[in-house]
Formats: sequence, C-alpha cells, structure tokens
Amino acid sequence: MEPLLVLFLVVAIWFLFGNKKGNKKPRSTGNNHKTTPNAAEQASIAQKKPTPKQIVASEVRSMKDGNIPLLTIWRSLNDKMAALLDTADYDVDLVSAYGIAAESIMDKVVDRNLKGIEYEKAGKEAAAIKLYEANVADEFDGSHPYERLRIIYTGKKKYKDAMRVCGAFIDNKSINNPEMKQKMAKALNRLSELDSE
Repeated sequence: MEPLLVLFLVVAIWFLFGNKKGNKKPRSTGNNHKTTPNAAEQASIAQKKPTPKQIVASEVRSMKDGNIPLLTIWRSLNDKMAALLDTADYDVDLVSAYGIAAESIMDKVVDRNLKGIEYEKAGKEAAAIKLYEANVADEFDGSHPYERLRIIYTGKKKYKDAMRVCGAFIDNKSINNPEMKQKMAKALNRLSELDSE
C-alpha cells in the first residue's frame, strides 16, 4: 500500500473510533434567560459564519482554480485534517469535512483507473487514454495509469508520448516505488532508442 493511503486510513480510523475529545459539548453557563433566535436571525448568523463543509469546499475550489493536481490537494486536505486532530479541542465537523473531501478526491482518481480498465476491455482505448492521462496530470501516486499509457503508446509507436509518461512517473516525488521507477527509466531509455530509429 502507498504510504499516504496508509496515513489516510490510520487517521480516518482514529477519527472514527479513537480520541473524541473534540466532541465535547460546552457546559451550561446557568443563564437560562436567553431566547432562541428566530428564523431570520438564524439565517443571518448562518450567512456570517460558513459551515465547515463550505470552508473546505472553498479551499478545494481555490486549489483547483490554481490548477493544483488533485493528489496534491488530497495530501493538503489530509495534512490539515491531521493537524486539526493534533489540537486539544478540534472541531469534529471540520475534521469530518476535510476527511470527506479527501475521500471524494481519492474515489475520483481510483474510479478513473477502474473505468479505464473497463474501457480497455471494451475496446474503447481512446476513452481509457483520456482517463489515464487525467490521472497522470493529477499526479496519481500509483503506477497503473503510467504503465498502461506506456504500453498503449508504445504499441501505437507514439514513442514521445510514452517517454513523456515514463518521465512523469519518474519525476513524481509522491511515488515511492524504486523498482517501478527503475523499470520506467529502462523503458524510457529503450523508447528513446526506438524514437531515434
């Protein structure tokens, strides 16, 4: 398993079953004379303070607008969630919002690979390529989309595309798979030879 995925799973399990100190409710101050805000006041209060889900959605939108790869966003969300969990009185709803947003991103990139496999089996290679290329652009930290694109492009004699994908895999600092990086480096050398023939 990839180290970041393991970290995410550990944090998620800890969040669900571990320390719940952030879930404490404040004690009553003894002032029972407060009136409940009416609907208009509640709406006004809600407009002034964004919900944790809105806060995280805004952060994700901002990162996407900045063309930050999805896996970089995923790591950022997990880092923020972990930092919150390290505080004494964390906001459970905010931690949950970060976790849900991170999970949604991971689901999206994994789903691309699974659909790519289905498309390849159905003979829809162009559709598979589009999904795999999206994962390469989003700096996916597993070998599948890179390896499949390398094989597909080499079979089509699109050596420059195959070399680009091998280079992207080798340059992806989130991938900690020395054997696969060595394999891609060898493939890159062979593709360079084929391209110059």
